[in-house]
Amino acid sequence: MMSIRQIIYSNNPTDAELYFVPNIKKKKYIMTTFYSLILPFLIIVLPCTLFTIYRLNIKTNIRQKVLIVGIVLFLFGLIVPWIATDVSIKGLLMALKGSNSKCVTGAAVFLYFGYMINLIGIPFLGFIFYISGKKTENKG
Repeated sequence: MMSIRQIIYSNNPTDAELYFVPNIKKKKYIMTTFYSLILPFLIIVLPCTLFTIYRLNIKTNIRQKVLIVGIVLFLFGLIVPWIATDVSIKGLLMALKGSNSKCVTGAAVFLYFGYMINLIGIPFLGFIFYISGKKTENKG
């Protein structure tokens, strides 16, 4: 069993050991997880979520609007994986602040999944929304 001082200053405490760590260390691990995993994932799914919310909220059901918004969000989806990777790198470096190891290779997974989600998800949603939309706006 490690002492509380050893647990606080160790780099890889287990879940059972985190129970004994003061709240300051717990907040650090929670924020590190938030910045390195949760926030980049939310950034990656943002264009698909915005596209779905836009489609559900428009009153006039015109295909042209769906196409324009789909193209804009597709272009936005080309930038989003880089932003998510940068946020994840900063979150991982926050966790490695005092150690000698500065390897953040795991953050590169957000590039791959970000492009997969946005380059496949936006056109797929656009196709579905385009088919379900009306050709012209109703005036009356």
